Amino acid sequence: MRLIKIALMSILLVLVIYSFREKLIAIGADVFPIKYVRIGGQFKHLGKAKIELILRPVVNSGFFTADLQAMQLVVTSLPWVEAAEVKRVWPDTIEIRVTEQQAVARWGQQALLNKKGEVFAPVDINSLENLPVINGSSNQAYKLFGTMNKIKRALNENDMALAEFKVTERQSWRMTLANGINLQLGRQQPMQKFRRFLKLLVVLGDDKLDLIEAVDMRYPNGISIMWKSGTTIEWEQNNLSIKASG
Repeated sequence: MRLIKIALMSILLVLVIYSFREKLIAIGADVFPIKYVRIGGQFKHLGKAKIELILRPVVNSGFFTADLQAMQLVVTSLPWVEAAEVKRVWPDTIEIRVTEQQAVARWGQQALLNKKGEVFAPVDINSLENLPVINGSSNQAYKLFGTMNKIKRALNENDMALAEFKVTERQSWRMTLANGINLQLGRQQPMQKFRRFLKLLVVLGDDKLDLIEAVDMRYPNGISIMWKSGTTIEWEQNNLSIKASG
């Protein structure tokens, strides 16, 4: 009998607490309303007005009853948001700290890669045409991102930059450098062939580098160079003379 009484009292207590919670929610927005929503962070591509607009449907309760998790989910649903921290600030303020995505490369024509190698897709990326482009299978984004960073570092050491890095469905590597040179590396040991290309640049020198249109490194024991239109090639006693004509 005693156990039954304890159980009944426990149930009654739960009902009282639940009823009090419902009343608190009902009067909370009136007694303790949210008057201010502060949004902080360093923004380059994301405006505060966009965040405020998307928050309006979820900032409609009282200070104590506001659903902070819902606010966080809404803010992080924006493509340019990497993370968001939401907290209450007594007596009437919700503070949101936003971390904006940092784009380091374009993923195809419609998406971007952040500094972690993660794909995100804002509506408009036209202003980021200066970023290198990676083209490849969607399930290889993180791997290709890591490879691209190695390539960029090697090119930077040689005063060059990467414009596009593409891996085809057959895993064949192709690159376009910022100076316009198209580079074919193929499927077999592409990174090793890329290093051979860097050694070739040292041999050719900067003056001849500016005359190159494309380089094909897919041959096992040689290379093929396509020179820009108007380039004159002459042989001078075991020495190759290359110059721009006209």
